[in-house]
Amino acid sequence: MNKSYKKIPGKIGRQGINLFGEWDIRAFPERGKKPYNISPQLAQRLSNGNTLICECWDIIEITPELDIVWQFGEWPVNGNDDTHLNQALSAWYYDETGKIIIADTRNNRVLEVDKNTKRITRKITNLNHPASAFLNPDNGNVIVCEGAVVESNPDTGEVITPEGVGHYVYEMDWNGRIVWDFGVRGKSGNDSKHLKDPWFAYPAKTGWDKSFDGILISDYGNNRVILVRKEDKKIVRETLSCGPEMAFQMHNLGIAVTGQVVGFTTDQDWHIRWYTPDNWRLIPTPEASIILIDRVNLYEVDPKLFPIRNTIPGSYRILTNYKLAANKSAGPIESDADFKETTPISVFGFRDGFTIYVKTTQQAKLDILTAKTKWSYAPTVQFDGWEICAEGIVVTPGKLYSYRTRDNHVFIGIKVTMGSIDGLVDAWIAWGG
Repeated sequence: MNKSYKKIPGKIGRQGINLFGEWDIRAFPERGKKPYNISPQLAQRLSNGNTLICECWDIIEITPELDIVWQFGEWPVNGNDDTHLNQALSAWYYDETGKIIIADTRNNRVLEVDKNTKRITRKITNLNHPASAFLNPDNGNVIVCEGAVVESNPDTGEVITPEGVGHYVYEMDWNGRIVWDFGVRGKSGNDSKHLKDPWFAYPAKTGWDKSFDGILISDYGNNRVILVRKEDKKIVRETLSCGPEMAFQMHNLGIAVTGQVVGFTTDQDWHIRWYTPDNWRLIPTPEASIILIDRVNLYEVDPKLFPIRNTIPGSYRILTNYKLAANKSAGPIESDADFKETTPISVFGFRDGFTIYVKTTQQAKLDILTAKTKWSYAPTVQFDGWEICAEGIVVTPGKLYSYRTRDNHVFIGIKVTMGSIDGLVDAWIAWGG
């Protein structure tokens, strides 16, 4: 391929993709002209239409024409001075200040960089591997997630965290004083007071008022995303996700969650409305598109025009009078390479305690599916298709069939296969029913 990034025009099977970039090893280690390598950790759509990309070694800004117009750090060089970075895991630009906040993880510091001069204007040092850093929009303090993977056992992959650090999210002023915290530093747990290896913490609202009175935390080790109210440190919302790496609050007060198995977006009630069955990192943009990144790729997609990952609208109803031809199936998408004839059926992620209902006009068969995983080096694909919980359930025409979950599924979905006659399908899901 001739470009690391390319525009893909809207067409069948590719509609909704606005931007695409990938690693091209032929360019290594050259930068500054196309093609060139990328290794995105985080991306942000800027108000000028450009995209800010945080890599391990540097922060770059690219135009819609895919040219680098700004850079801080040196690719691919690690360093700990005022012009280099070391394993930077997050970078976020703020229009109102003209500054970029960087979590310079391996250098144990948070930096504020003036975008015009490329100079560090403020820094907080002597931290413990900050995994993310964002400004509190209300007071200018920094919200830090202390939960990055420090080391791992090469044989087992088990995370090794030094004694007395990690499992901790806090807000700090630029003098290094902690003014708010959640979790117990150095002690993991899965209750309402503890965290376990959190990867990301983002300022959020718990209601429609203007203040950012909450923190959205990707509690990776506990397989959950939680919204914590700052005032009383109470968890006011919680959802299940397998190994959540990051979570953003969107303009509708829904969330965009990156999980090691499935990434998804929700409505304001945290019902899943759109998902991608891979370990793509999801970053919402002000234009309502979604930037998807993994270790070596970057996409920007319009979820309304990207049918391969769309779900059927509705918070409880999955399908309504869904037409299914004889001997045809409808279910969640199983591979990016497959473009199904039917619209993918939505999937849901909850703890134990919900019921799926299905009713058809002709005899059909029903499979209950759950996400199957495989190990890889995150962030990269870890979704390995769907595993069958219950197979070949016969649905009698005109009768309501119900399936009650018995296990703690990260994500669950259904696959309906019509019999020898064309028919219609209705399906619902009920929490705690």
